[in-house]
Amino acid sequence: MATRGSLIVAIDHSLPNMNSLPLDDDVLDRILTFSPSFETLSSVILTSKVFYNVFSQRSKSIVRAVAHNVVGPALPQALRVIRYQLPGTDDQYKVYDDLPGPESDEALEVPITPAEAHGLAENASVVAFLENLYSLRHKDIRFRTSQLTSTESHRFCRAVYRIALYHRVFSKARYSSPSLRQRAPRIIELDPEDEDTVVKTLNAAKESFVSDFSTEELYQIQALSFSLQEAFLWLHSVSRGVLIEERLCNLDNDPRVTFNRATKLIPPEVSVSPAGGFASNHVLVFSDLRQFLAYPSSNPVSLVLCLRGQQPPTTDSGSKLWGSLLDSSLIQEEDRHCDQCGGSNEPRLLYGPTTYYYLSGVSYQFRPSFMHNHLKGQLKYNLTEVEIIRKYTAVTGLDVLTEDTFTSILHSIHEDGYKRPEFESWKKEDWLCTSCMVKILEEHLHLWLLHMKRKDTAGEEIPEDCGDTTAQTKMKLMERDSIIFATKHDLSEALRSEECTYTGFNVMDYTL
Repeated sequence: MATRGSLIVAIDHSLPNMNSLPLDDDVLDRILTFSPSFETLSSVILTSKVFYNVFSQRSKSIVRAVAHNVVGPALPQALRVIRYQLPGTDDQYKVYDDLPGPESDEALEVPITPAEAHGLAENASVVAFLENLYSLRHKDIRFRTSQLTSTESHRFCRAVYRIALYHRVFSKARYSSPSLRQRAPRIIELDPEDEDTVVKTLNAAKESFVSDFSTEELYQIQALSFSLQEAFLWLHSVSRGVLIEERLCNLDNDPRVTFNRATKLIPPEVSVSPAGGFASNHVLVFSDLRQFLAYPSSNPVSLVLCLRGQQPPTTDSGSKLWGSLLDSSLIQEEDRHCDQCGGSNEPRLLYGPTTYYYLSGVSYQFRPSFMHNHLKGQLKYNLTEVEIIRKYTAVTGLDVLTEDTFTSILHSIHEDGYKRPEFESWKKEDWLCTSCMVKILEEHLHLWLLHMKRKDTAGEEIPEDCGDTTAQTKMKLMERDSIIFATKHDLSEALRSEECTYTGFNVMDYTL
């Protein structure tokens, strides 16, 4: 019997015996250790008694090898996160004498249990997600999958697990302060006379924890913390505080789920569980990232760096900060030119197919609630058109222009034959500054909207151009005392003359 994500605990001995395989146990052992995942290992073991018998005899080394395949060289750090357990009694939270010991490869000698294997695999998936995000924002904006070298990836993963362990050891459930009590009433209450003692003990424990790391490793933790803060504040911006609390940079949920809610706009009422229904007590969380970003007096990493005579890094520290994780970076080392206007920009300030989704968190100009302002002339004041464009661009819950929506708008401009002549040189793969992105929307959004309405009229037709000028259309309105809906020709005239001021104009729809 086997369960998804766990190792085999029993096997059906009615399976045919394959002892006739011309392979000795060492070869079968190597086959098992090359399994890329624990699910694959389980599947291989189920194929025959021969594989099962080899696994039974060498399970410790095989599981350790597969764990290394899943996690990578940061396996010792990953095991520390999985194996650390918060104290279970109320009186221990004041002491902090249970800090995990220094990192050591000796942890690999302890057999990995099925539950730990499941936790390692799930956390490795979260770390890989964060690495892809970090690579996109700090290494190479052209690729959504990680472009970090093996050495850079090792540094990154190691830093993630160290930050995660820190938040596990110094969980908010273990300590309290007046400000914390206001924000989180569930935190254990302390008597006022114990407050100073607990705070001093807590700060000393934090300093002791981070002192185990070298100066270079502390810079790596800081660099990753700044990157995570940037990502979390972007989440706060696009969700207007729904997905994440800005002040604390809290992310108590699975980062994959939270980011998918923002970029794919999964409605908040839809429950999204981590793959395999992974238990929440193992998944990586970052409950108060601000601790690594505050002033040295309350930031254990900066405090230890100061004690070592080093200057704590900031986002302006350049290669001293980002170079601690990355040996090279197209984003940090060179400027790029906007492919439309030729202006020089930092690569991170240019947007293309891999980063369109990021725009909603960068500027209000790329949110569904603002998109109608890119419509030509007086259309932006037409409430009917405002509602229609929001219908096509917004999803209930968050004011975010999703990646799929933005891509479909730009794709339609290229493929459906209404790209303006002045943008003839613009290609789908171009990288553009925000100013050029706005210009493209201003010149094409009304045409895209008309295109969408023609595709989605539920059998009702939009008539051909009536041939009337804007003034003639206004006269008809006054004569008939009703709303006449102009067509494409009237729209063009109105936009050129800027005369269309009648708020009842629905200038891109069919006649009532």
